[in-house]
Amino acid sequence: MDETGDVGKYSSIDIAYVERVPPLPSYSLIGISYFDETNGALKYAQLKTNLKGWTYQVVDDSLEDSIITGLYTSMRFSPTFEPRIAYHKNINDGEQFGSANYAAYVGWGDGNCGPGNDWYCMEVDGRSNDPNYGSYTSLALKDDGSPRIAYYDSLGHNLYFAKYIGIDHGNCGTNDGWSCTLVDDSGISVVGKFSSIEVLDSARDMVGIAYYDETNGTLRYAEQVSGGGNCTSSKFNCLNVDTIGAGIHQLGLSVAIDKQRHPIIAYLDASNEFVATKLKIARPALAYDQEVGNCGEIPAGAIGPVWTCSVLDDGYMDVIHEAAFVDVGIAQSGLASVAYFQWDSYNLEGQLKVAKQHFQISVPLIIVRSSY
Repeated sequence: MDETGDVGKYSSIDIAYVERVPPLPSYSLIGISYFDETNGALKYAQLKTNLKGWTYQVVDDSLEDSIITGLYTSMRFSPTFEPRIAYHKNINDGEQFGSANYAAYVGWGDGNCGPGNDWYCMEVDGRSNDPNYGSYTSLALKDDGSPRIAYYDSLGHNLYFAKYIGIDHGNCGTNDGWSCTLVDDSGISVVGKFSSIEVLDSARDMVGIAYYDETNGTLRYAEQVSGGGNCTSSKFNCLNVDTIGAGIHQLGLSVAIDKQRHPIIAYLDASNEFVATKLKIARPALAYDQEVGNCGEIPAGAIGPVWTCSVLDDGYMDVIHEAAFVDVGIAQSGLASVAYFQWDSYNLEGQLKVAKQHFQISVPLIIVRSSY
């Protein structure tokens, strides 16, 4: 892999299977976006399993020390297997500017960034006076490949959502091509960090966003609706899912959509400061064919909580930062896997762990550990 300088932070991975008509060989495609801290740039690595070796590209690099680009990357493959990346950029030369950004591989020199201008980079939403504006970016793609991005407003401490709708048709971004919506403004509370977005219903253009309320120590979930929502934007319903602890500085949080179109959220729980942090998952009670769950607030008109929260890994007393970094994915079988990090303070080593779902109803674990 890439060992040129200080590289690899804020990495994001996606895997696609490219099926071709024989005699052409089918293959898997692996893409990773990541931050080059040495040069303050966004990079991309790709592997085709029918070929040998990884290829590496610099996607966005201003070549200026005062401009840092490539933080909080989130990468997905389009339906035509082209990489798409959401990321954060900031300027610290006295101007103090931050933005959420988007890069799409277009090839043939038709772009405005990257080697040979093979990438098209654009600003999604940016503000002056705060270089952290537009951070904690998370990307999802509709079935047609159009991007949906969640990000954090560090000025107002709010959650925002953006979708590309075409030049001069939006209210933000390059050529006003993006529609940016304030999803959740909880007043004096800090909400919107560690956001994770997925497309719930591509045909109806609905998304779901899991995110953190840092002030109140809760995991929140915003689900897009056609109207009449209870959040700051009436196009979203927002609910507290679980109490996980206030003031967490590194929170593992990831959402995926299962075969039944239900969200599954993997996350760190640090609500009890006297015990180890835990890895938990949350799913709607309906995913278990139940009307009432065991966690979260009760929505208007419901007879009880609508989420079910379960502990996957209790951790133990010598572990700190259990599930500080988390990613959940759904296999073609519909079963979930969760990759996560823990720090063993007794042996002074970090460990990568994996929890694999074996059955649709319960979630037994196979734990795989590797140390570094």
